[in-house]
Amino acid sequence: MNAGPNFLAPQGTFQTDKQFRYDGTWTKGAHTFKFGFDLNRLASGGFAAFYGPSLYTVLSATPGNLVGTNPADPTAYIASAYVIGNGNGLFSERPGFGLPGGLDPSWRFGAYVADTWKASQSLTLTGGLRWSVDTDRANQDLATPLCSSVDPSLQFTGCTGNTPLFDQYQVGLGVRTHQPYANFGPQAGFNFSPGDHKTSLRGGMASSTKQRLQQHGERAHRVRSK
Repeated sequence: MNAGPNFLAPQGTFQTDKQFRYDGTWTKGAHTFKFGFDLNRLASGGFAAFYGPSLYTVLSATPGNLVGTNPADPTAYIASAYVIGNGNGLFSERPGFGLPGGLDPSWRFGAYVADTWKASQSLTLTGGLRWSVDTDRANQDLATPLCSSVDPSLQFTGCTGNTPLFDQYQVGLGVRTHQPYANFGPQAGFNFSPGDHKTSLRGGMASSTKQRLQQHGERAHRVRSK
């Protein structure tokens, strides 16, 4: 049982997607070539004042929380947790959408070329290649934190100066997040329709990449507390 404000409200999510795109086709003989590119400017943001500035209480009727004599009495249990938000409601320090923070922008690029080849009356072959990149989806613009950024009162042996902080947990973690620019997705396929073409056998294979947004945890601490 819970008591207090709605821990998921208020919140709002905003997003814009501005795109410039070109697609072309060129036919020569038995070949049909398709090509194009696209450029997107993405911006997402908003606010999410989880838990808010009011006290949120988590109640659990378990033996460990029982302080009264009657287990059937819900008031005989102490709360298992108290939660209070910082009142910021923002997951990044970058302003946007009329808010002082919460913006997560990125540039998305893509280009492709493909060929459909009518090899014979019964066989059509296809092949293509796409390149894509999505920038700043995992805080690639942020430098890795150093041991010098830790409060001196919290320092520990071996973590000093310009030593990467995350290397204290595992060597190699203290590097800047990699921004991939070599995301190539090849594809190939065929369509075989012999005889009277009433039956077709199709097949194909492709490789692609999927983008994932992972920014909140690394930027939330940059928002100033009220």
